[in-house]
Amino acid sequence: MNTSQSLKADAKGAEARGGAICVAVAGGGHAANAVAGELGRQGHRVRMLEYPGRVSRLEDVRRSKSIHVMGCGRDDVTPIDAVTTDAAEALDGADMLVVAVPAHAHAAFARLTVPHLRQGQIVVVFTASFGGLEWAAACGDEREIPFTVVEADNLPFTARVTGPAEVTIHLEVPELKCSAFPASRNSTVGTMIRGVFPQMRFCGDLLEPMLCNMNGVVHPPALLFNVPQIDRSRGQPWWIWEVGVTPTVAKVIERSDRERLAIGKAFGLELPPIAEIMWRSGYGPRGTIYEAINGCAAIRNVRGPTSLDHRWITEDIPYALRLWVDLARLCDVPCPTMTALTELGCAVTARDLWSEGRSLATLRLGSMSASELLDYLATGRV
Repeated sequence: MNTSQSLKADAKGAEARGGAICVAVAGGGHAANAVAGELGRQGHRVRMLEYPGRVSRLEDVRRSKSIHVMGCGRDDVTPIDAVTTDAAEALDGADMLVVAVPAHAHAAFARLTVPHLRQGQIVVVFTASFGGLEWAAACGDEREIPFTVVEADNLPFTARVTGPAEVTIHLEVPELKCSAFPASRNSTVGTMIRGVFPQMRFCGDLLEPMLCNMNGVVHPPALLFNVPQIDRSRGQPWWIWEVGVTPTVAKVIERSDRERLAIGKAFGLELPPIAEIMWRSGYGPRGTIYEAINGCAAIRNVRGPTSLDHRWITEDIPYALRLWVDLARLCDVPCPTMTALTELGCAVTARDLWSEGRSLATLRLGSMSASELLDYLATGRV
């Protein structure tokens, strides 16, 4: 049985079970707890896979074998089948692996899980920064990966762990852009994916959700132009969106966004502006970036970081902006704002963010032309 036939058989099996499937959720933070709790709430069998050495983050869930899911009309204690650091145990008999970890952990989880993934299984990766391609890279020189990767541009929820084995969902994202890798399997996996995440909307290939990831556009300017506030915070709370994103900071975000749109156009994509994506995702009213950010009740009380060693710089620059600059160079699109923000990130952190993180080269795609990259995303063949 080939991969496509196996995926169709798995989808029919899930339909016969009334749509309930077995899901392994990788991660132990806010996002992983929210996804695991909600999937259990929907009636799916859920296991949680934490990276070896970090299982203590899920110790309360392991003991109670449940997660209390609250917020957005929820107040339910949902069962969790198992919490483990053993990838073989987590993936044995699972239909799907859902990866809800920061981008810097994608490669490690790919190496951990690839030896145990079987033909027909689906790997769903949040959020899009070509993180799903880490699973393809971990397969080495296999001509066709036996599993299918699906990558989405955003997390399905804004949520926070609020107590032992308890997570509160503050916002449900109504629409997520996604694609399978290879994109030729979009129609094959679509039914099962939408049965678990009904807000998923499939795009042509992984390039579109990757270029619609809001984090790379919004987060770096918000932090880099508030360095004095961060330096002087001394651990005291301040409000990153309400205080930190002024009309002037919003102008920088818009400038970076225009470069993102130009990259998409060079690859034949008519992408929506980030302000539109934010509105569609439930992050504020329709309008400008400033109006959306300052009009979103769900993020109004989000505290700003008290250190520059924060994922909005150490993740969103080397795993989003830096990769977009790679794409811009591939299709000869100028990106001075993205380049300057990356250089500023290097300066304020005293780190070489150009060499950290993810690039086309680290994904083994550095020698490809733009057309060869598009063909690879479509077929999975080099």
